[in-house]
Amino acid sequence: MKILKSLVLFAAFAPASAFAQGSLIAAEAELDRLRDALVAVGCVVDTEEAALAVEADTGFDEALLEAAVGQLRALHEIEDASNEGGIKYVSGGCSN
Repeated sequence: MKILKSLVLFAAFAPASAFAQGSLIAAEAELDRLRDALVAVGCVVDTEEAALAVEADTGFDEALLEAAVGQLRALHEIEDASNEGGIKYVSGGCSN
């Protein structure tokens, strides 16, 4: 069960080309919660530990997490961390 949950989390943080954005739309408060969680893990989610921390901090289900990540990508606040997956928050508390 733990492995399956990890795969679901990594699916939400996979490169943008891997998924089409669904019809669910996160509210601004939910986007802010995700932004805060990304800053709290050091701006990069490329490990199971970081993904679990973001999920725990936000409390989002898989669909909402995927939608919120997609929305932040569209706003150019999230980039791919690498070709292998993961994301990097590049705005707010993580801007250069």
